[in-house]
Amino acid sequence: MICRRSLLQAGAAAAVLPRVALAQNKPEKLVFVGDNGPWHWCLVEEVAPAFEKQHGIKVDFTLLPIDALSARLKAELNSGSSGIDVIQWTATYAGWLAQHMEDHDKLLANSTSKHPDFDWDDFLPPIRDMASYQGKLLGIPYRVTASILNYQKQLLADVSFNKAPENWDEFQAALIATTKAGAPNRYGLGIWGRQGPAIVGGFSPFLRGNGGRYFDPKTYEIEINNVRAVEALQYYGDLMTKYKVIVPDAITWEFDEIVAGGQNDRYAMTITLAPYGTLINDPKLSKTAGK
Repeated sequence: MICRRSLLQAGAAAAVLPRVALAQNKPEKLVFVGDNGPWHWCLVEEVAPAFEKQHGIKVDFTLLPIDALSARLKAELNSGSSGIDVIQWTATYAGWLAQHMEDHDKLLANSTSKHPDFDWDDFLPPIRDMASYQGKLLGIPYRVTASILNYQKQLLADVSFNKAPENWDEFQAALIATTKAGAPNRYGLGIWGRQGPAIVGGFSPFLRGNGGRYFDPKTYEIEINNVRAVEALQYYGDLMTKYKVIVPDAITWEFDEIVAGGQNDRYAMTITLAPYGTLINDPKLSKTAGK
């Protein structure tokens, strides 16, 4: 996270990076640039208004798709612009972002404005590593997401699956059965299929679930073309092209669309970010709430 004015005290973000001297007048607003994932409504509708009420500083949000966010940050930071106060970034940005960031370990050590409940011991070492590059802490980790299998229990029971699939063979069989039963509007599986960050995130559980990985984190040797990875990709592709159990228009889906697909009963199962289950299960918005 970066800032050109001053450290936030008990604000929406855990900490920000001062670009100039701290002893400046209080700004009228802070500019926040981040991604447009649906989790932001808590930040936009609850945290920011509470922060403004407490400190008299408005938070101006620019929330962008992942590709657009990366392009915006590269353009502004590389040009030396000071128009952004706080950025939200993901671990894949660390390499090119590092040159623009100061070491947050040092900033926090010298800061007198930390919230009294803030304690680095609350952050597990692997989590801090995700926000670091070559030993320098580039920001304050605020979340780590995990993908989980969301499924409609009754739809599986209707095709003789009385529990969630426990291996890839069972998963494929359940997808085929639920697609057949739900034809023509409901398919077995919904995915993030849009080219770019979405399709990478959507494929990752299949890759890692088959024992593959993108690279060796110690040597940085690329491993996406090894046997495990290729096998996972073939399985994933076959679900769409051979077995036709994936919602066809899911090749355009990103994060909002996977939620909307679940709310509109387009699929029986999806492997997606754990918090999205709350949105898919929202009785005010979802046809599948409670299922």
